[in-house]
Amino acid sequence: MTLVLLALLALLPEQPTGPAAEAAALKKSCDKGAAADCMRLAGMHARGEGIPRDAEKAAGFLKKACELNLPEACLELAVATRKGEGTKKDLARAALLYQKACDGGLAPACADLADMLSAGQEIEKHLGRAAELYGRACEGAIAASCGRLAAMHADGSPMPRDLVKAASLYERGCNAGDATSCGRLAAMVRDGQGVARDLARAVLHPPMGPVVPALAWLPVETYAWSLWPAIGLLPDATRREYELRWGPLEQAVSAWLVAAWRFWRPLLPEQFRQMPQALAADRRVRSVVSVGPRP
Repeated sequence: MTLVLLALLALLPEQPTGPAAEAAALKKSCDKGAAADCMRLAGMHARGEGIPRDAEKAAGFLKKACELNLPEACLELAVATRKGEGTKKDLARAALLYQKACDGGLAPACADLADMLSAGQEIEKHLGRAAELYGRACEGAIAASCGRLAAMHADGSPMPRDLVKAASLYERGCNAGDATSCGRLAAMVRDGQGVARDLARAVLHPPMGPVVPALAWLPVETYAWSLWPAIGLLPDATRREYELRWGPLEQAVSAWLVAAWRFWRPLLPEQFRQMPQALAADRRVRSVVSVGPRP
């Protein structure tokens, strides 16, 4: 009887062990909808970890994991589809996969898609979308993307030229380890671009939106002259250094504004004469004075 049982056991198929058993278990789990196990199995096939290397099977399991909304799988499948590894090369599909991974929160996917859109060699060029994606990648700590977005601001394409913004982004990219950003920031500082002079211009040309949202559409040039008295308070040497105009027109307008303010100020209610912070400080001082010194 014992010999019969041994003979029957010998006829049973050999159970997989080691990596083969792990792969079988992962496939069962993947078939039940475990996206992480689908991706793990794809990695085993891609690298040949204890099982035959099979790029096509790897791409298939990545596809299933991506369909189960695993952003990491979408990114790896995008790379494979872009290169044609284990699946047909399809740049348009790769772009869609990069977008899905980016929308899933993967900054490297945003950066890769932005590169494709910016270059315009593999898919249709679209600098506007590229800039938006570089911004998302930069927020996700992709240093090179900060630098590429900075270059767009510095060149004025596709957005209006903004050297202050460019310098800020170059600094961010440099601090995150992008050597190109460090070099370009150093050049801007050397040439006086995007730093003190441009910052001064930005201060003297503030947008109206944050103060009065309904007037956000108003061009800066229509009201920037109202800040000319501030330029008049600066020493001549400072105005020359910052390249701020202070000719007869600026001086005349500033003198008129100051005279008008001195005339109207006493006639205005107190809340219109000072900034809210100054009024609050005055109230605190009056409260201390009214209490008087402690005995």
